[in-house]
Amino acid sequence: MGWSKAKLLAIVAMLASSGNRSDALRLHLAGALANGVTREEIIELLIQLSVYRGFPAALNAFSVARSVFALGVQPLQVDIPMPVDTEIRTDRLERGKAPKARPLQAMPWSAVLTISHRTSGA
Repeated sequence: MGWSKAKLLAIVAMLASSGNRSDALRLHLAGALANGVTREEIIELLIQLSVYRGFPAALNAFSVARSVFALGVQPLQVDIPMPVDTEIRTDRLERGKAPKARPLQAMPWSAVLTISHRTSGA
């Protein structure tokens, strides 16, 4: 299932508005372009950003967008290392169902009330 343009543009807007997330913005701009968002839509978003978030954030975002536009639409290549110690989901589920070594004992209500009375500042 693909991402909608609105979702992609919302992510770009959020990253661009921070003003200092250029690596993440670069990645999401490339992803947005690869998934059907046009340059014109991105430029319009950044123009609106300049009004609502300020020129410094918008100028930073335009700089990142210019570098992404220069590369053109390319397939994303993200190098995410796989975890070394993987666990099968069913094993994790069974481990979670296993009885605990020592069951929790209920606190007497008087102790709970005393603790909550002392921490409430009353």
